[in-house]
Amino acid sequence: MSKSRTITIKKKDVFFDIDALSLSYAEVSGGDNAVRVDAVSSETDTAAGTRKFKRLADRRAADLNTVMRRFLATVTASSADDQLSTSDYVYSLTVDDEFEDSMIEPITAEMHDYIVKGALADWFNEIGIKGQHDTLAAEAESAVARIRELIYYRPIPAFRS
Repeated sequence: MSKSRTITIKKKDVFFDIDALSLSYAEVSGGDNAVRVDAVSSETDTAAGTRKFKRLADRRAADLNTVMRRFLATVTASSADDQLSTSDYVYSLTVDDEFEDSMIEPITAEMHDYIVKGALADWFNEIGIKGQHDTLAAEAESAVARIRELIYYRPIPAFRS
């Protein structure tokens, strides 16, 4: 038997966290990197910057379809306009009956982190800040590993004597 579960990640929360994280990096970076990192946070207030972040976040959100493909219904291709919509990211999972529903919340948090940190890592890569890119890219990959761990988790049955 199987059951369906839906995970929704709000785009407005993703963009808020991208902005907040980029501001944090601007505050701790020194020299030229501080100026370039601050440019990331200032771009979120522009139409072009918002479009760029949507594109980067949408690409990372689409990557999650690959990570979780075993549990997702058939994924259809979407147009660029669909990807740049303000619709939230929604994943409809089909899991077995033994899947722990308590795993949905941590899986959702890791998916959110993957999108935020991955999109920001991509941005830092585009503007040539290798240190921040490498750190965030590693954190995004760690989130993928945790997603896999959580989604495959099954409790050990308790045996009675």
